[in-house]
Amino acid sequence: MDDTLHEALGLHEYLTSLNMPNTAAKLDSEIEAFQTLAEAMKTARDSDMSFDEAEEAVEEVFRNKIFGTFSYGAGEKQGYESVSAYCKPRRESYKKNFQSFFKEYNFAVLKTLFEEQAETYKYTMYYLALLKEFENIYSAKKREQGVIDYGDMEHITAEILKHEEARKALRERFEFIFVDEYQDVNTLQEYLIGSVAREDNVFKVGDVKQSIYKFRQAEPHIFEETSRAYKDERNDHAIQINLNKNFRSNGATIDYINYVFSDLMSGYDDDERLYQGLPGHADFNLRPEVHILLTEVDEDSEGGNSSVGYTAHSHSLET
Repeated sequence: MDDTLHEALGLHEYLTSLNMPNTAAKLDSEIEAFQTLAEAMKTARDSDMSFDEAEEAVEEVFRNKIFGTFSYGAGEKQGYESVSAYCKPRRESYKKNFQSFFKEYNFAVLKTLFEEQAETYKYTMYYLALLKEFENIYSAKKREQGVIDYGDMEHITAEILKHEEARKALRERFEFIFVDEYQDVNTLQEYLIGSVAREDNVFKVGDVKQSIYKFRQAEPHIFEETSRAYKDERNDHAIQINLNKNFRSNGATIDYINYVFSDLMSGYDDDERLYQGLPGHADFNLRPEVHILLTEVDEDSEGGNSSVGYTAHSHSLET
């Protein structure tokens, strides 16, 4: 809940920093709901005596609709359109996390979770203290050597770009902005791009099927939201060009990729599908096969011996 509130407040602050108070105000009601829920959950976690009171506060919040339609505020349409590809996915992300959390956990389950959290609290605090100590030592070493790392570059730049004067100077400075591997950008990087870009000077290249950096906070839904925005016929400032002809793979491989992703991805339509760019030699048009080797380990009851069994599974696309 705290993460959801933090994300909502961050988006509100971002819109406010861009002089869009009316658009930011559209988040006020859900932020208020998050604050009430966060306080209720804190009360329930910290005091058994007030658990019923906290539960009643949560029920009161859910009697009203939390999420309304999110769009630009009065007089702020043009400014919002330039950052909507950043704002919408960010809001949808914390909205989805919020809904998933309360769908999975009712308040009775939460009480049990809070009790378990209380047991692990001291270990969590020790771990956080260890991380803070590491960060302090690491930061001191960087200052001694007069260096910064890549993460520092991003966050320092983000701080600079909170100032309109800096954003304006950089928007005028760059003739074109090219973004490769766009499917792997994160929310911070999208903020940096949106802050210095104009409506007519950004070229983004990516393939959402190739997104592999979720562990580095990549948010492929940013790519998907941008794609939808660029496809919109009412969008006079952008266009999407589908580079879906594959010149490096044989037809059987391309068919297999389409077969797999048609089940994995929603909206895998004719624009998303891959097509063979050049005819290949029939002798090399080999059907792909996937072989998975599962390992099963049976531990001896005394813990002294174990036996290992292997089960092979394979799958291929019939042509």
